[in-house]
Amino acid sequence: DGETGVKLSEAEAFDVILMDISMPMMDGVEATDHIRRGQGLSSKAPIFAITTHCMPNEIKKFKKAGINAVLSKPIKKSQLFTKLKEVGIMRKKENETVQGERAVLDMSTDIIDLEKIAELKDQLGIDVLKTLLDRFVNETEEMIEGLCAPSALDSDVADLTKAIHKVAGSSAALGATEMRKTLNQLEMLGKESDTSTVVSRVGDLKDIWHISKESFKNHGLLNA
Repeated sequence: DGETGVKLSEAEAFDVILMDISMPMMDGVEATDHIRRGQGLSSKAPIFAITTHCMPNEIKKFKKAGINAVLSKPIKKSQLFTKLKEVGIMRKKENETVQGERAVLDMSTDIIDLEKIAELKDQLGIDVLKTLLDRFVNETEEMIEGLCAPSALDSDVADLTKAIHKVAGSSAALGATEMRKTLNQLEMLGKESDTSTVVSRVGDLKDIWHISKESFKNHGLLNA
């Protein structure tokens, strides 16, 4: 949580701090503000905000708190290395190329992120990755079923937004890029609107989910 991060930053000198924006008790913006105002060993360290999405006005708030850069989940090595170089932590290596350097917030329109999936396959192995994707399918379809149920209109919009946020995080972690983008939009809509407005957009979500699932299947990542 944020309070633990602040205490660690006071006691240790870190080269860089990766700050999760969504944390219990004390969020990333508040934690950053505490670190910058304090006299800890890492009070001057570069701080990168880690988030699934944010609005332009939120980026201004991040910078005001003392955050140096924003990285979108899931973090790619090329994206992280680029930001590290920008703050002088890493020097550019000879013959190193950063393919398609992304904007501060990477909202790719690809259905699934094959680069991210390849990294997961290398790190976890195909069997573990398939198990995680099976769970993701169940989680997503359970959420969509809940949004389509007649009782959804009587639900608290905050509860719907929380369920959407959870699946958006899984989408980001597993490379379901277009699902992440669509869910992020729904989540922001939920924060600004009422239940009926969110539920009215479920048709679009179902279409994106169908295409995403077929893409995973076509790449041999889900059972037919």
